[in-house]
Amino acid sequence: MVYEFELQVPDYVAAGVAATTTSRIVRGYIPYALIAGLIAWIVAYAVNGQSARTASVAGAVVFALFLGYLLFMWRSTFTKHLTNHYEAPGKRVILGPHTLELADDGLHSHGPLHRSFRAWPSITQAAFTGSHCVFQTAFSIIYVLPLRAVPDQDALIALLREKHVRITRS
Repeated sequence: MVYEFELQVPDYVAAGVAATTTSRIVRGYIPYALIAGLIAWIVAYAVNGQSARTASVAGAVVFALFLGYLLFMWRSTFTKHLTNHYEAPGKRVILGPHTLELADDGLHSHGPLHRSFRAWPSITQAAFTGSHCVFQTAFSIIYVLPLRAVPDQDALIALLREKHVRITRS
């Protein structure tokens, strides 16, 4: 199967957002929320002279509200960051025409700056989003296939199953 398509900034942004799990986001933001809660506890207890119990409640409330705010805002913040990253002049060179071939021996990819091959055993997962299939490899390299370039998704899924690639949907 050979797929030819144009990769643009929204394709890379969609792949990045799809590859980011909620649990990873929560784990990443907990330290910041803990610091905010600790500061609230210190202000309530040491500065305002509140009881340890009252200061603990204030710290817990600040922790929960700050973590909630970060979790509410992560997608738009992350999307803006990725968009700025891929629109930078040094990164724009990876945009443009790409060819992804799924052959008997593995995945062949050709783009403006690369020509690569990954054997099937190195493809660890094919993650389907609403608009893309993102191939993840044992080498932490991803390949983005916009589903707009796939005329028959059932055939693609059948091939991936035949090659024992783990398929996920998000």
